[in-house]
Amino acid sequence: MNVFIGIPVIYSLDVRETTRLLIGILHQFKRKTLPRKKHIISRMSGLRIDKRQRQKVFLLQNLSGIGTKRALALLKSFSSIERIMSASPDDLKKVQGIGKKLADNIFSILHEPF
Repeated sequence: MNVFIGIPVIYSLDVRETTRLLIGILHQFKRKTLPRKKHIISRMSGLRIDKRQRQKVFLLQNLSGIGTKRALALLKSFSSIERIMSASPDDLKKVQGIGKKLADNIFSILHEPF
């Protein structure tokens, strides 16, 4: 493969090989996940947090059903990732925006073996 004016050039032997290459590229494109489009912390919230706090929020946001508001609510309630991880589902439910189903889901993600 060469690069011509910043565009990768892939050589193929014939039309059949070109077809296989294009189909392979299409499959790779379909599997690729797009980057997160929203900001980790909303600028409109007026909240100023440092880099370490931002990493904590980002870590929580990777749990299903957790966005910025819920991540911040969890951190405000428990003050650390460690305390969130050791919280029971009943403790998690006490946080505003966390219902029974979400609390159970968070707990199972954090405690079930791989």
